[in-house]
Amino acid sequence: MAALKKQIENELKDRDDVSKTANLLSQLSLQQLNELEWTSNVNPGHTKKQITTGEENECEQDPLHIIATHSGVYNNEKLV
Repeated sequence: MAALKKQIENELKDRDDVSKTANLLSQLSLQQLNELEWTSNVNPGHTKKQITTGEENECEQDPLHIIATHSGVYNNEKLV
């Protein structure tokens, strides 16, 4: 009986955490949600430290190019 009570308490706590998270996310603007998605940070004044190796080009940092490449739309050549 105690195990069942503990499981129920854990489930209620988890649901409460999800509810709190949803409430916090609903208060963010679209710009803040976008920044959260791409940088994992919405703190004002946060600047992402980007490490570059010198070999990266602009296409590797363009989100649309990355999406198109991974979906098979961008490159129509078949590699064998």
